[in-house]
Amino acid sequence: MRIFWWLGLLCLGCSEAATPTATPTATPTATPTATPAPSQNSPSFDCKKASTPTENRICASAELSALDVQMAAAWKQVAHAEPLVKAQKAWLAGNAACADDPCLSERYSERIGFLKGLAAASGPVGASVSGHWVSGDNSLVLLQNPDNTVKFKISAVRIVGDRDLSTGNGSVHIGTAMGQMPLKENAAVFSEAEYPACTFRFTFKGESLELAQEGGDLDCGFGAGVYAGGTYTHSDKIIPQASEFEADY
Repeated sequence: MRIFWWLGLLCLGCSEAATPTATPTATPTATPTATPAPSQNSPSFDCKKASTPTENRICASAELSALDVQMAAAWKQVAHAEPLVKAQKAWLAGNAACADDPCLSERYSERIGFLKGLAAASGPVGASVSGHWVSGDNSLVLLQNPDNTVKFKISAVRIVGDRDLSTGNGSVHIGTAMGQMPLKENAAVFSEAEYPACTFRFTFKGESLELAQEGGDLDCGFGAGVYAGGTYTHSDKIIPQASEFEADY
């Protein structure tokens, strides 16, 4: 019996030794999903509301975001006349044709340069050369175009004798000149093939401008003794109508 008891102990020991101890299985820890970092770029608009490919491209680029801020600043420096507003909207729509950043960068740089030139030529912030200008009996109509050109009409007058023309002791000599010229910084120059000896030079100084006429009355197609040069004052900023640029004859 003792033998069997020891065998039993041996068997029990063998049984215990043969039974493996269970090792706790570690529960895998879920890897957190990385949240994209918000854009650090700050264009002139809220990137959270970006809804077009162009806006998303600007928000994703530090360079384009900086250009967009410059554009917004340049836009604030010009007078928002209706033709310019329409041109700006057309420019913005045209950005959709750009398929890459260099294209947008080039368009932005060109437009910023244009707006800055427009602001410099217009004098004080928010001013525009468009409107009506006067110098004595002479008058001038100007329309500043979105392409940075200026359409003009000069109406120069020389009254000889009695200014009260109803007395019959006075006479009027007139001179009219019309055209379109590029505006560069604060100056514009106009000449044409029909009157090669005549040149008009415009220098804008805020709310006044100096108009220099190079050439005599006949050189510019004016009446006897008529001279358009002088210092003009910006009498109003009403956008001229097309009819104001029609010939007087």
